[in-house]
Amino acid sequence: MKKLIALIEELETKIPHSEKINKTISAGSVDWHIHHCLLVGLQIIQAVEKSDPETYSWKFNMRKTLVYTLNKIPRGRAKAPESVLPK
Repeated sequence: MKKLIALIEELETKIPHSEKINKTISAGSVDWHIHHCLLVGLQIIQAVEKSDPETYSWKFNMRKTLVYTLNKIPRGRAKAPESVLPK
């Protein structure tokens, strides 16, 4: 929980830069990214609350293995679901 609070506090430090945009990195402004991070966090929490460990079944996933092995998500390769896109 301490790590989560630290990450939220780090996002909070970015609020003064909320209107900034660096088109070489992303078309979204800093506030768009903060909003997106918070929406993703909420969806993860909701998924964990709804999950049932008894019904879990491991399945091999090459992309997931690659992301965990490299410890990074390749930029520009994935599309975020509508539910985590700020409006």
